[in-house]
Amino acid sequence: MRARLIAAALVVAALLAGCAITAPAPAPIVVPTPVPCRAAAERPPRPELPLSTLAPGAQPSVVVRAYAATVEMLKGYGEALELLLDSCKP
Repeated sequence: MRARLIAAALVVAALLAGCAITAPAPAPIVVPTPVPCRAAAERPPRPELPLSTLAPGAQPSVVVRAYAATVEMLKGYGEALELLLDSCKP
């Protein structure tokens, strides 16, 4: 009888100890929201690259100048595309 009473007391104590634990705080929920962007018509046109117009067998100096001009044109085109993408950031 005494053992049953001690066992019942231990069960009650364990159940009460479980109620003392606090629940963890809820995690924040991130919901993506749409951001208005510029129209696709404002996309900068692709540049006509000087390398595409080189004749086969062109002089090395002409090829080097065409490469340099192409790099500069692509840098400008890349910057224009980055500005377009930055306009879509919240």
